[in-house]
Amino acid sequence: MFLDTQVYEAHKFNLNSTTFKALRRHLESRRLKLVTSDITISEVGAHIELHVRREIAVLEKTQKDLGVLRGSELDGVANVYTAIDVDKVIEERKAAFIDFLKKYEAEELEATAQDAGPVFEKYFASEPPFDTTKDKKSEFPDAFVVEALIKWTEDNGADLFVVTGDEPFRDACDECDELRPLRTLAELLDHVAQDDEKLANFVRQEIKEHFPKYRNEFPKVSSLWIFT
Repeated sequence: MFLDTQVYEAHKFNLNSTTFKALRRHLESRRLKLVTSDITISEVGAHIELHVRREIAVLEKTQKDLGVLRGSELDGVANVYTAIDVDKVIEERKAAFIDFLKKYEAEELEATAQDAGPVFEKYFASEPPFDTTKDKKSEFPDAFVVEALIKWTEDNGADLFVVTGDEPFRDACDECDELRPLRTLAELLDHVAQDDEKLANFVRQEIKEHFPKYRNEFPKVSSLWIFT
């Protein structure tokens, strides 16, 4: 599976949210494999910095507006006025993201090394992801990422879930049968759960059909337990 920058941003880069904790369980069990790209890693880092600087600016403005609280001696109130080191917060947030990728052995694709030819062909032909946006140039990073994802499916002979709330990105993925775009991380988790349930039902059915043939070989195995 591949997670677009938009997915991390939609979750406020909180890799310990309820949804990401569910994802982590699948990554730990190797039920899912994480694929990313050099462009995505750079984008996430840039977006983290943008949001941190923006939020701290809002916080600092709020601190200036809270005049009455400044004179309070109650425990905890003084913390409202504690200065925050912006650069340290940015560094910590970026490090948490990189640690997440390392912990789950994310495969990093070199999207910046992709052949530019196919990307420019889509650009001039106004094909996805360039067809539904006014500022087509802004879609170049996504276009190169999509080409890298397509190459991954070809090299590995496997399908790849692509999670993104970016519609042009999903449209570009539709050009490749092996790329399976989804809107949200929740949709991916639901899909995995459904697949697990289908597999469980299949195994139960196979056991019900074939267990009588081998009943004598497993006399101590309860048929009630098998069919549960």
